Amino acid sequence: MRIAAFSDIHSNSAAFEACIKKAGDIGFDACVFLGDFVSDCAYPERCMDLIEKLKAKYPSEIIRGNREEYLLNHLKHPDDDWRYNSKTGSLLYTFENLSKETIQSFDCMPSSRLVSFSGYPSFEIAHGSFSKSRAMVLPGHKDAEEMFASMQTNLALVGHTHYMFIMQRGEKTIANAGPIGVPGRNLPGASFLMMESGKTEWKVSLHRVEYDIDRVISEMDESGLTQKSNVWARGIKAMLRTGREYLLEVLSDVNQMSILYHLPNDDERLWEEAARKLGI
Repeated sequence: MRIAAFSDIHSNSAAFEACIKKAGDIGFDACVFLGDFVSDCAYPERCMDLIEKLKAKYPSEIIRGNREEYLLNHLKHPDDDWRYNSKTGSLLYTFENLSKETIQSFDCMPSSRLVSFSGYPSFEIAHGSFSKSRAMVLPGHKDAEEMFASMQTNLALVGHTHYMFIMQRGEKTIANAGPIGVPGRNLPGASFLMMESGKTEWKVSLHRVEYDIDRVISEMDESGLTQKSNVWARGIKAMLRTGREYLLEVLSDVNQMSILYHLPNDDERLWEEAARKLGI
């Protein structure tokens, strides 16, 4: 049995399509979706449609990520001051370009779970960790050690950090499928994970895929997402091309200047200054 695991799609349908094709060339029997399906790129419903098509064709397991949680929270508490600006514009665009039914479906998804396919070893899946969707499960990080300690099986799949890796502690393995939609670690392109079992144990392999980045950037412009999210969109475009995590740097700089100048952290002047320093 082979299982394809997809994570952190971030509305990037071009990258997702390329990963599905590559996984199909290898061959797979089931799918796992590890959260953060939408936000940051244009036309989020396209990615949800692709997921639904895969779920209709293959046995599938799906969990939500922190981006789905943001959208759910906004649906339940619409007074949270989301506006079209550099701070929340991308999320608001995503919210307004998904159906209410799609967003409500996120509420039915667990944030982590134990997975069993009949006749094969069980494994666990989480977006961040079993307890926190935004946990930083990374080599050398305390969140990873806590996750190893709490694992019920010998294999756990995670996403969130946009960092593709395989970690081991004794007989236990944590594997990150890597990001499909928005790259990190200075590695442009998309990635996904394949796992294969001969009924005794799972063997995990990581795969990288190239795709049409220009198409994604053009869609951001034509959809209005670039205008509606300003510096955030410019950061996403730069990340797509380089893999450098520009937005983490922007956010850090904006928050520091917000304190220094006694301005709210959604003040566009702060975002523009942070962007200017980074050349985006």
